[in-house]
Amino acid sequence: MKIALILGGAGIDPIFLLSVYSPSNLVICADSGAEAALEAGIIPDIIIGDMDSVSPRTLKYFRRKGVRIITDPSEDYLDIELSILKAIDMGAERIIVLGAWGNRTDLSLASLGLLCPENIPLTSTGEKVGIGFQGEIYLVTEQSIVQRVRPENRIKDRPGRCVSLIPLPYAHGIITQGLRYELRNSNLSFGETMSVSNYLEQGEVKVEYDKGNLAMIRYFDNIPELEEELRQLTGKSKESDEDGKYLEVLREVFHHGGKVPSTPEGKEERLSFTRNLLDSLCPSHDRIRIIHIAGTTGKGSVAHYLHSILSRRFRTGLVISPHIHDFNERIQINGGPIPHSEVVRLWNGIKEDISGMEESTKETVLFQEIILVLAFEYFRENGVEWAVVETGLGGRFDQTRVLSPAATIITRIGLDHTHILGHTTKEIAQEKAGVIRQGIPVYTSEIRGEGFDVIKRRCDELSSPFHAISPENVRSLKDCEGIGFTRDHSLFNIPHPGRHQAGNAALAAAVSKEIVGLDEKEIQKGLESAELPGRIEIRGRLIVDTAHNPMELGALFSTLEKCLQKGKRCVVVCGFSDNKDHRGMLKEILNFADFVILTRAGYRGTEPGRLKELALDLPEIKKVKGILVEDEPIKAFRVGRAISGISKGKGYLIVTGSTFLMDEIFNPDEGLRRINSGE
Repeated sequence: MKIALILGGAGIDPIFLLSVYSPSNLVICADSGAEAALEAGIIPDIIIGDMDSVSPRTLKYFRRKGVRIITDPSEDYLDIELSILKAIDMGAERIIVLGAWGNRTDLSLASLGLLCPENIPLTSTGEKVGIGFQGEIYLVTEQSIVQRVRPENRIKDRPGRCVSLIPLPYAHGIITQGLRYELRNSNLSFGETMSVSNYLEQGEVKVEYDKGNLAMIRYFDNIPELEEELRQLTGKSKESDEDGKYLEVLREVFHHGGKVPSTPEGKEERLSFTRNLLDSLCPSHDRIRIIHIAGTTGKGSVAHYLHSILSRRFRTGLVISPHIHDFNERIQINGGPIPHSEVVRLWNGIKEDISGMEESTKETVLFQEIILVLAFEYFRENGVEWAVVETGLGGRFDQTRVLSPAATIITRIGLDHTHILGHTTKEIAQEKAGVIRQGIPVYTSEIRGEGFDVIKRRCDELSSPFHAISPENVRSLKDCEGIGFTRDHSLFNIPHPGRHQAGNAALAAAVSKEIVGLDEKEIQKGLESAELPGRIEIRGRLIVDTAHNPMELGALFSTLEKCLQKGKRCVVVCGFSDNKDHRGMLKEILNFADFVILTRAGYRGTEPGRLKELALDLPEIKKVKGILVEDEPIKAFRVGRAISGISKGKGYLIVTGSTFLMDEIFNPDEGLRRINSGE
C-alpha cells in the first residue's frame, strides 16, 4: 500500500512527527508544513502552497535537496486540499494528514467533496463527473484521529463523540454558505501551476451521501496510544519489526567493547593485533587508497566534505566516529549508509572467525576493530577506490593507525578527552601527530601555536611533506546561508555557516586537488552537496549542533551571533557526557543564552543537577536569565520549545552537547536508542 503523509502546518511537534514517520512514506508539505519537516530533519517529496508562510532559507534548503516545490498563485489557497489531491494523483491509497490547526483543516477536508482526482475539470456550475477516491484518509489534529471511512463501512455516531466533516467520495449534494471554487488550470494532473480558490464563511456545511454516513472522530486520552496507532497506519511498526535481526546484531557488536591496554607498550602490541585481524579477515584492504583524518575538532566535517567531493568521480567509502542515531552511519559509500541487511550479512559471515581469534589469543576483539573489518569488507565487495577514514580517539594508538594512507589530515587541536590524551595542547598534539607516517603528505589547519610546532616537528622527523592550509578572504554569504572563501586564487562557496567550516572545507579542497587530482569544478560541486549532520544544522528556528567541548561551542555561538535575528529570545537545551570540560562549556553557553535547560545526555551523561551547581558557581556570567533542570531529554526539548516560542516565531531553540543527547531527543527508533544507551 502506498502511504502519503501530509504535513499541514508549522506547529507540528517534531518529536511526535519523527515517532510516526516512516522513510517509505510519500511526504507532501502543505505550505508551512515545510517548516515542520525541516525542524524534524525530514526531506519531503513535494511542497505545495503559496509559500507565504515558508521562509526563503527553508525553500532554498529544500531546493538544494532536490525537493519539488509547486507554487499556487491564486488569491486564496487550499494547500491541504491540493496536497491531498496530489497524493491521490501519485497513487496513494492511504493518506494521513497531520494538521497543526484543527478547525481550518477540518473545513478544508470538508470542501474536498467538490473535487475529483482523475484529471477531470469542473464545469462552470461546479458539477463533477468521474470516479471518486476509493482509499482512506485520516486527519490528525492535536490528540485525535479523524478517519475517512469507506462507504460500505457504516459507522454509527457514538454518544458524546463528534461527527467529522470529511466527505466520502460519493457525495451527491452539498449545502453550504459562501462556498465557491475557481479552477484556473483544468489539468488536475498537477503541473507546476495550480489554482483553486475557496471562500468559506460561517454557516452550516452539510454533506449528503448515497450510502449514508460521513466519518467518525475518535479521541485519545494519551499521546502514546495515538502514536502507536499512527505507527501502524504509516507502516513504521512493521519496519521496526523487520529490523529485529539488525538490532540483535548490533547488541552482539556493541558487546565487543574490550579494554585498551594502559601502557604505551601494550597499546603498540594491540595495534599489531589489529593489523593481523584486518589482514586475516580482509586481506585486500590495502588495495583501497585511503585519506586518514585526526584532530580535536572539525575532523568529522572534513571527512564529510572529502567524501562528497571524491564521490563525484570515484566509488568512495567513508568511516566515521561516532554515529548520531544509527550504527550504519559509521560506514558509507557515496553518501549512502550501509544497509541494515548488509550489516547482518557481513557480521554473520565473520563472527565465527572473530570468536575463533578471541579464543586462541585470549583477547576480545574491540568494537572499533570490528568496524574496520566490516567497512573494508563492504568496500571490497562494492569496488570502492578511495576511502576517507576518521580516527575514533587520539591518533597514535587509534585502531585506524594500522591503515596505510595516501595522505594524512590533522584538523584543529584543543583540549578534549584530557583524561586519556593529556592535559595540555602540546600533549594532545603529540597524540594526534602519532598518525603521521614516514614520507606520507600531511595537511593541517593548525597554522600557529604549540599544535603547529608539534606537527611540523614530527613531519620533519619522518620526512613527510607538510602543508598548513588556511582559507583566504573568508566571508559570510547572504542571510548567513553559508561561507565563501578563496584558496590558491580559486573561489569556493559552501552552504554551511561558520567561519570554522571554511578551514575544514579548505583542507578537503587542498587534498582533493593535490592528492586525488580533482579539478575546481568537481571540488566546488562536492562542497555544495556535502551533508554535515549535527554541525550547526539550522532547521528554521531550531538549531542542532553536537558541540561537546569549549572550542566547538565557541565556534557555534560565534556563528549564531551573526546568523540569528537580533532581539529574539535564545533558549539552549544541553547535556554532556562525563569526563568533559563542563566549566568551560557552561561558560560559553551561559554567556550566550537567555535561558538554559540542563538535561542528561543519555549514555554516560552527567547529572543535570550537578551541571547547575557548576553553572551557579561560575563568576561573571552576564547573559543568562534563567537556568532550569529537566532530567528527561525529550521533556527538556519540549519545555525549550515552549519557552522559546519557536512555533510562533518568537525566538530560537538551540540543542547542543553530546551526540547521545541528540540521539535521545531526535532518534525515533526506540530499539536503536536503547542500544546506543548501552542497554
